[in-house]
Amino acid sequence: MSGLVEIPLVLSVLSFIFGCLMVSLAFYTWKKHWIKRHIQAAKSTAALMLFASFWLFNFILQIFIRDPVANYHIEQITYFGPLFIGPTWVLLALQWTGKDKWMTKNKMILLYGVPLLFYALIVTNDLHGLIFLNKKIPLEYSELWWIITSYAYFLILFGVLLLVRGFILLRHVYRKQAIILLTGTLTPLFVNIFYNIYFIKFIPFDFTPLSFVVTGVVYYWGFSSFKLIEIVPVARDAVFEDMDDPVFVLDSEGRIVDANPSFLKTFGLEESKIIGEKFEDVFVNQKEIINHLKKEKDLRDEVPVKIDDKKFVYDMQISSLVDKHGNTTGHLVSLRDITKRKEMEEKLRDLNIDLELKVRERTAEIEKLLKQKDDFIWQLSHDLKSPLTPIIGLLPTIINEEKDPKLKELLIVLERNANYMKDLITKTLEFERLGSPNVNLSFEDTDISDVVEDILLNKKTIFSDKEINIENNMTDKLIVNADKMQLNELFDNLLTNAIKYTPDKGKIKIDAKKEKDYVVVSVSDTGIGLDKEQVEHIFDEFYKVDQSRHELDSSGLGLPICKRIVEKHKGEIWAESPGKGKGTTFYVRLPIA
Repeated sequence: MSGLVEIPLVLSVLSFIFGCLMVSLAFYTWKKHWIKRHIQAAKSTAALMLFASFWLFNFILQIFIRDPVANYHIEQITYFGPLFIGPTWVLLALQWTGKDKWMTKNKMILLYGVPLLFYALIVTNDLHGLIFLNKKIPLEYSELWWIITSYAYFLILFGVLLLVRGFILLRHVYRKQAIILLTGTLTPLFVNIFYNIYFIKFIPFDFTPLSFVVTGVVYYWGFSSFKLIEIVPVARDAVFEDMDDPVFVLDSEGRIVDANPSFLKTFGLEESKIIGEKFEDVFVNQKEIINHLKKEKDLRDEVPVKIDDKKFVYDMQISSLVDKHGNTTGHLVSLRDITKRKEMEEKLRDLNIDLELKVRERTAEIEKLLKQKDDFIWQLSHDLKSPLTPIIGLLPTIINEEKDPKLKELLIVLERNANYMKDLITKTLEFERLGSPNVNLSFEDTDISDVVEDILLNKKTIFSDKEINIENNMTDKLIVNADKMQLNELFDNLLTNAIKYTPDKGKIKIDAKKEKDYVVVSVSDTGIGLDKEQVEHIFDEFYKVDQSRHELDSSGLGLPICKRIVEKHKGEIWAESPGKGKGTTFYVRLPIA
């Protein structure tokens, strides 16, 4: 690639200076943009400049060494530079255009493996003579050398096509960067092509390395004026030109590197004045946006924004942009105008406040009415109980002393009715008390088996008188967290109800089982049974199964009281019956302690 020819000293010195400049730029790029920021394109740019400077320094070395044979061996070593410029240029173009994910490990090995093989053939040419036909300057080239040269041209042209595509798709600063990269790379390429095609037979040296002086100047201009490599289009594919929402992209240094038209229009900005600028300098009057961007993490939040003295609310979403190596290359920020939605929410909130006030007022009125009702019931019960108490207390004495059978029978009827009224008043008060939200129960761990056993013991005489067979299958302890007195009333009512509607010599069976976190107790009888309609209404207040009997020993509140007790314990109660005359089973489900 080089020859023995007189090169002006000034040109040699300039070549050396720009070679040193390219090495300095390579190390500057490597340290600042790869070591500190992990920009993938920085590695390729640094390597590209090092390969080019290696070629240039070897060219300068050949100028001062006059021995043709020595220059032949230097020429062999020199090929390390131009052979690896091609694949490195392709890698840089892929990284800069955001297509580096295409470059897998196997493709990377192939990309650099081929020029490495060619370089091995060049340095071992003395053994086989496949590349150079002679061993001194000027060199004579074989057909294989032209294949190697064509391969190098192909790689560079492929990278050029990628950058040209980027030039077409990208805007403003990125286009200028693309032009800088293309100019710095294409200048040596065109010089080398012209030399190999037109001048190789007439000029005994390859002056391509001298063209790297242009590369050094252009790259230096790019770094100093256009922040070459510092600002790269890290998310061009993610920013859609026709998106209605404002979207912009920050690099890892917090600089705006891209923005869609909606963003520019919304904030009244010019693309040429914001690309490459820190977000703090762009959003000078938007403190909330700045505070969120300073967090440098993925988030979504609502932020107030003031534009032209108008207040807006935006839904701000920040998403990290990560390369294939897992390094964060920047952040994608989108803003959605939710001002109208927030205004509607504010109006709805005001309506809810008004509604809550009205509900409170109405609730207060209802609570007042309920209290008046409770007071009325308590007062009424007191007024009714007061005259009943002496009557119930005196009637047994009067009945015992009365000698007239007819009058005694009337007194017995009077006593039964008085006791019925007393029972009705007591159960009505109990039913209303259980329905009150203010009722306080004393919960404790209670064994249902013990409660049922005590009730059965108390009713032993009644069972004996009616010759009812009792089958109690509750043998295990069944602990529930309950009000023991209420639990006693619950099962006392159920067993009393079973006794009442079970004929003499009938049967009552009590079973219990566990179902997950609950215990289910059943009380079955062989009594009068229930039809479908009666099952549906059995827990209604003052409902009586047999309306024709007008029995005075039933208030119609026993089962409704049972239901309220169970509900206060967060349980369930229900009845099942196969039909009239076939008995009834009541089920109670309570949570296990």
